[in-house]
Amino acid sequence: MVNGFSPDAADWRAWSSAALNLLTSAQVLWNARAGYPRDAVIDASPPQPPHADIAAPSEKSRWMPFDHGPTFLMLGGLSLEALSKAVIVQRLARGQGGTVAALPRENMIGHSVRSLIERVGITLTYREAELADRLQAYVSWAGRYPLPKPSQPQADLIVRDDDFDTLNAVYRRLDSLLRASAS
Repeated sequence: MVNGFSPDAADWRAWSSAALNLLTSAQVLWNARAGYPRDAVIDASPPQPPHADIAAPSEKSRWMPFDHGPTFLMLGGLSLEALSKAVIVQRLARGQGGTVAALPRENMIGHSVRSLIERVGITLTYREAELADRLQAYVSWAGRYPLPKPSQPQADLIVRDDDFDTLNAVYRRLDSLLRASAS
């Protein structure tokens, strides 16, 4: 065990493999939503930016109902979390002569999707940051429980018609960062 994690946690390739499996699962759910009628899409103004450092886009956004939305958002968030952690483990291994003897718990515990992505040096657009914040709620608790616990706020299910494209774009940038460092 490495700081309470399985030995695989010290291998960035294990994190990367898990991330790809999670992204693929999210894509299966995303593709299943293709049967929803286009008139089910709601034109609405985007939510206010979750953080003052990001400017909200002025254009209208397209939001859609999606029965598998919570699970899609949970899997998508976990994929970005795992890939960000792959980058962190890879950097630690490079700094420790190729073998990670200890994983700093502050880098590996929790589901702060957006902060993990930003910690590895990826700058997010408004839409990417907004998606990362929504993903974090579903990774932390909303996607894991069929009904919210009384002590947890009920997350609004917001799925945009471009969420998978946005998720995939962030995933690809993280993957490129990982692969560039591996060579």
